[in-house]
Amino acid sequence: MKINELSSCLAASRLYGEGETEISDIQADSRKVKPGDLFICLPGFTVDGHEFAPQAAAKGASALVCERKLDIDLP
Repeated sequence: MKINELSSCLAASRLYGEGETEISDIQADSRKVKPGDLFICLPGFTVDGHEFAPQAAAKGASALVCERKLDIDLP
């Protein structure tokens, strides 16, 4: 699935990534991210997934779904 196809289904306030980029899988755990995955930054009770967006990007995430603006570069 391409990012622009997925974004039409999401009510996300922020979606980082190029529209034509293919997504291979979806992860909410940055430790499990593989190149080409979409990482969802979920806020939790004790940990905020937005804090792990840099690690997900470093592991090759092709896109991020976020609730707030992040200063991050994706491959």
